Amino acid sequence: MIGKVWVLVLGALLWLPLARVTAAELAALQQSIAAKQAEVEAVRTDLAEAEQRLAGLEAEQQALVGATDDLAARRSKALATLKAQFERVVADPEQSLEAELREYREAAAAQERHGAALRTGSEAIATAQARLSRLRAATGAGEADLAKLSAGLDRARAQRLLREINVVGEQRLTNAISCSLDETIAGCIERGEQTARRVARDRFAAQLLDRVTEAETVAKHQVTAGVEPQVVEATITDSGFRGQGEYFVTLSAKLRTEATLADACRLLGLTQAQCRGELPAAAAPASATPASAPAPAATPPLPAPEVAEPVPAPIPAPIPSPIPSEATPEASVGATAGTAAEAERFRLTVRSNVYYDEVYIDGVPYGSTKLDVMLPPGEYDVEVRKPGHEAYRERISLNGSRTLRAQLAELAEP
Repeated sequence: MIGKVWVLVLGALLWLPLARVTAAELAALQQSIAAKQAEVEAVRTDLAEAEQRLAGLEAEQQALVGATDDLAARRSKALATLKAQFERVVADPEQSLEAELREYREAAAAQERHGAALRTGSEAIATAQARLSRLRAATGAGEADLAKLSAGLDRARAQRLLREINVVGEQRLTNAISCSLDETIAGCIERGEQTARRVARDRFAAQLLDRVTEAETVAKHQVTAGVEPQVVEATITDSGFRGQGEYFVTLSAKLRTEATLADACRLLGLTQAQCRGELPAAAAPASATPASAPAPAATPPLPAPEVAEPVPAPIPAPIPSPIPSEATPEASVGATAGTAAEAERFRLTVRSNVYYDEVYIDGVPYGSTKLDVMLPPGEYDVEVRKPGHEAYRERISLNGSRTLRAQLAELAEP
């Protein structure tokens, strides 16, 4: 018996009024980060210029040092020439010392000017080194402030996403399946109702993640960090058999999502440390200016801009509902950080070469192909059935997202 599988879905999501991180608060954080980035870049530019100036001063000083021996040699030579001429003048008073004395005076004056230049260069280098030290400290402080702001923004983004996905909504749909030849009527009815509930959850989750503010970012991570809505109330308004073994179910379901802050962080691709607002080790504030390079009194240190540390918004309480939940997830990040690996899930995609088939995973019906389902890592028995065809069966080890392509051969007619 072959029948068509079709789904009619009407869905609605209800965002409950909760205290939330507002768009204005996030925009203010982003503006603060942009302003701090501009400040840090300006200090980095000054730092690069100061490094170049210090390198130039050191090169000039090195050149002066290199000329010291030549000037000393010139003075020594002039002095020796002057002494020799003086001895000749003692022997012959008619001899003149004027030229030798002038050369010695010029050599001595050049050496004195050279010494003054060396002292001035040393002072300029010390001043440049002190300024460079202050700029390095200011750069480190600015980068630490920027890291704090970025950490606050990451946490605020996660809190916003948490409030966007923790919602209550409704799904109204009609789903039809084809009963298998070896399936009882009661079994087909049960499978049809289970399939309708799963379709309601899948559609609810898809609509939910498509409507969040950072939908593009979430789409990149939902393969391993998806959320699983819960059906809190389901009412079958119509059902029955029609056609060739086709069973349909019209379902009205109320669903809700009870994610944690850790779930929201994984959907944004944030680490658990980022989720907790922790700073990386490299973001520690720079040490103060070393005592060995004190700044001159005329050049006070550059003050680091004061930035108020962002105050994280509180983690939201579970969404109130008239129907009590069977299990309340832990909202604290610390409680979930240790079980992050256990909460990891992978996408299993199942395709086949036929239409109107049914996919079973560990004996549980999941609907027809193309099927996408999020599962935790582990071993699974996957079976694809269709009346009049040989079933496809495979046991898989799911440790990453993967795709199965089932080939169902048509059974020969007796």
